[in-house]
Amino acid sequence: MRLPILAFFSVGTLATPLASTISLVAALKLPRPNPPEPSVYDAQALAALNPYTHYASAAYCDPAATIAWSCGRAHNSPRASPSHDIPAVHCDVNARFDPVASGGDGGAVQYWYVGFDPALREVIVAHQGTDISRPLAAWVDMDVFLQRLDPVLFPGTPPDALVHDGFAFAQHSSARVIRAAVSTLLDTRNASSVVVVGHSLGAAIALLDALHLRLHLPPSITVRTIGYGMPRVGNAAFATFLSAVLPPSDRLEIARTRDLVPLLPPEFLGYVHPHGGRVGIADGEVWRACDGAACWPDDGRLAEDGGRFVDEGGGANGDGCGGEDSWPELWSFDLTDHFGPFDGVWMGCAAVAAV
Repeated sequence: MRLPILAFFSVGTLATPLASTISLVAALKLPRPNPPEPSVYDAQALAALNPYTHYASAAYCDPAATIAWSCGRAHNSPRASPSHDIPAVHCDVNARFDPVASGGDGGAVQYWYVGFDPALREVIVAHQGTDISRPLAAWVDMDVFLQRLDPVLFPGTPPDALVHDGFAFAQHSSARVIRAAVSTLLDTRNASSVVVVGHSLGAAIALLDALHLRLHLPPSITVRTIGYGMPRVGNAAFATFLSAVLPPSDRLEIARTRDLVPLLPPEFLGYVHPHGGRVGIADGEVWRACDGAACWPDDGRLAEDGGRFVDEGGGANGDGCGGEDSWPELWSFDLTDHFGPFDGVWMGCAAVAAV
């Protein structure tokens, strides 16, 4: 309809004001409000997160090890020297943890476990990330088609809320048995809080699992999720729905600023991150809360504003806070950053004794 409307005006009528407008827009770049400075995590805040980091890393251990709560220590980074050895065994750090269920095959169905932490008074659910030695696990990551969520597992989900097909399959495979174990623990331990953790693919499954549990458990039960190095999980409609059901105060997405995985799957396939709950770890091991500020390894389109996503700036420039025009160049990423460290903890399980 625009062309017929323009036909009512002569070229001479439009030329002068239109040219003036174009010149003004080209010459004037309207300033955007500077984002707030991200708050820095202190030692007390990091200490509070440390148990969950070990729980996420322990999810890489075989189900036989986690059900017996006899799991290994985190892998050392390829760039680490012998002085960077991590002496703490995950299970020893959370020694009072009481596991009640575990499963998965590490391939099509990632390892998982459920138990109760009496010190935190919380039910813990943990999901394994991708084991690149398992072809089926890699297939789960690469199945990037967007699909609707199972309406039985996710009642009330809008029809336009779409998620990663592989992530949905992985979460679906263990959802019911995990929910049963969680419900049993909530009853038998008189607990009122559930925390779902994971790294990488495990973080994506954890996000879906937390949403699933939130939709099925009573409102009196608190459900939170903490993910490390989480990829994008769904489209904008899913992000909006997730934020309404599981607000940023109940979600924490932690990523090192040189980690490439949070940029995947790419936005041109329809993927976005949900708004809020982000923590960026910069060079120098400084942890910053990124809500309203740019300090995360994303391409910037993070903030949701009235249903649209607004560019906040990137965060892969090494200082943990991306500028207005910053963009994470491919060569600025470091593959090992995906695995840690997260407050001294590397993600992964090795069957070695503590030293």
